[in-house]
Amino acid sequence: MGRSVIAICSSGATTNVASERLYPIRRPIAAALAGAAVAVLGGLIGLGGAEFRLPILITMFALYANCAVKINLLISLATLAMSAVSRLGFVQATHAADFRLEIAGLLAGGVVAAWLVPDPSTTFRRPA
Repeated sequence: MGRSVIAICSSGATTNVASERLYPIRRPIAAALAGAAVAVLGGLIGLGGAEFRLPILITMFALYANCAVKINLLISLATLAMSAVSRLGFVQATHAADFRLEIAGLLAGGVVAAWLVPDPSTTFRRPA
């Protein structure tokens, strides 16, 4: 588990940075309870919960912000995938096919922006 977090959080460069953590903090029960609380709060206000997860990842699990954002995005991807699966029965009622051009445009714009915009964590270096 620890090695996968390091792989997600590393920038790909193999440098010895003194401030780079190995993330020894493992709290599975706290993670499960925090996940349940985020799910309830996100469900109550109709959001995915990312706005609640990010502060928990930074404060409770002592992750650097750039690593916490990456992990939060992976969790959001899983959340969105499960949400899509659970709501497939409602798609026919909304006639999503009528909005295929808008959906394709949003997807294309998001992919292009994610590909072209540089990662701020690689452009701003921590002081030595």
